This record gives sequence, C-alpha cells and structure tokens, in this order.
Amino acid sequence: MIYKLLTALILIISAIEDYKKKEISNVYFFLLVILSIIKGVSLNFYNIITIIFLIFIKYIFDKYIGYGDIKIMIGLILLYNYEKVLYSFIIASIISIIYIKIFKKEKIAFLPFYNIIYILMMLIY
Repeated sequence: MIYKLLTALILIISAIEDYKKKEISNVYFFLLVILSIIKGVSLNFYNIITIIFLIFIKYIFDKYIGYGDIKIMIGLILLYNYEKVLYSFIIASIISIIYIKIFKKEKIAFLPFYNIIYILMMLIY
C-alpha cells in the first residue's frame, strides 16, 4: 500500500511538472527505481520486451512522446509490471489523441494523461 501511495505522489508531481514545463526531471525516474530496488526489482522477459517496445515507440513517435514519459513508464515497469504500463499507455494515447483533435492542439504534455490513467488502474487492481 505504501508503494502505491508513494508512486501516486511521484506521478502527480511529475505530471504537474510536465504540464508546466513540457519536461520531466530525472529525479522521478530515479525515485521509481529506488522504490523498485527496495521492493525487489521484478525484471522478467515480458518486462524487458515492454521496455524495448517503449524505446521503439519513442523513436517512431519522437515528435509526440518524450524521453521523460518513457523513463517514467520504465520506472513503473520495474516497480510493478508491464501490463498496467501497456494498458495505461494505450488508453492514455487514445484519450490524448481525442483531446488533440477536439482542442486542435499541436503539442501537449502526455504524462498527465498517462499518470491519471495509471493511478486509476492502481486503484482498480
């Protein structure tokens, strides 16, 4: 439970920073890594494949997703597992695309969308 609370706090603060600056400090990634080390890193084949997939997505959609977004997702994979990260990524991507189309934005901070969805997923299961 304490890990979920700390994770939610890190995600909320990083989302606010991304919204304001369109940039995310490495501190949040390192905090997630430290939490995962304390909890016991659970790297398995699927987590590694998901990390590679996210890095691949970054290179394909470089204009739309930043390194900070990817680092936060990798930190979450290390702390929990790949499933929530992937589901949250897909849902947040769809919602952010809809937001871009409705409000005719060219560039948005993706992490607030992602973090809200991820926190909701943590609450659900």
